[in-house]
Amino acid sequence: MKIFFVVNNYYASGNGLSASARRTVRYLREAGEEVRVLSGRNHEAEEPQPDYVLGDFRVPVFDGLVQSHGYKFAKTDFSLIEEAVKWADVVHLEEPFIIQMVTARIAGHLGVPCTATYHLHPENMFCSINLGGWKFLNYNMLRAWRNFVFNFCSDIQCPTENVLERLQKFGFKSRLHLISNGIIPDPIIRSSERSEDPDRPFLVACIGRLAVEKDQPTLLEAMRSPLFMAYHDGQPFNENMFQPCPMLENPQKLRGMIEKTGAHSTDLQSPETVEHLCVKCDAYAACWQGTADRLWTERQEQKTENQEKGA
Repeated sequence: MKIFFVVNNYYASGNGLSASARRTVRYLREAGEEVRVLSGRNHEAEEPQPDYVLGDFRVPVFDGLVQSHGYKFAKTDFSLIEEAVKWADVVHLEEPFIIQMVTARIAGHLGVPCTATYHLHPENMFCSINLGGWKFLNYNMLRAWRNFVFNFCSDIQCPTENVLERLQKFGFKSRLHLISNGIIPDPIIRSSERSEDPDRPFLVACIGRLAVEKDQPTLLEAMRSPLFMAYHDGQPFNENMFQPCPMLENPQKLRGMIEKTGAHSTDLQSPETVEHLCVKCDAYAACWQGTADRLWTERQEQKTENQEKGA
């Protein structure tokens, strides 16, 4: 099958939408499908380049903001898009912007079916200019996307249940499919040595662009809070790795952290004290203690035996 992908910035390294498009294309090609991509130029390297290269489009007033998010828009080229659509058996739209609107119209005129992925809500764009809460603006932007892009598609991939439910409620005509974008299973190398330095920084991985609506600073603020720092400083909560949890196997540890930090339940509907929570685990911890000790002792003896054999 000949599949034609349409995306403004296919090679943007720091953008989750672009990464998802590249991953999908890669897997389709590995499956034996023939895929071509229409996109703006790859500005990060001389090679590779898209199969159909579009010029850059500068967004009046907001171009600096767009580029600060590691993204660029591409200029529409009607003849190039028509050439690509004529080649394809199916067209896949990765965004709801101008080049996708034009491509959907041309594909409809030529009788080539379209599919799409719904990657972002209007609020994702407008939060960057403090308009994420303007319901009228976001409603009408989504309405335009639906009418001028997505309703030209027979099927739409919805990466999350949130997306699927929203599109259903908004009257999208296409068939909706809940399919995660997934992640690349890259190997992760971690140090096996535990640092005793209390000031040692730890790495926080954030996938995708740094964006206002994702509110990463709040996550970092939470991780610096007294409770999370108590989690950090208290590890390991037990030298026996069959008893790792500060609540299930070591409820006294959680009691101590809560008392030390003054943390409290933020569940407005069903608030719970630490004692009410931990008392549920006391019997379990006591019952598991003997088995955990036996397993840990056996594991350590086996490890010692293996080391002696190796020596």
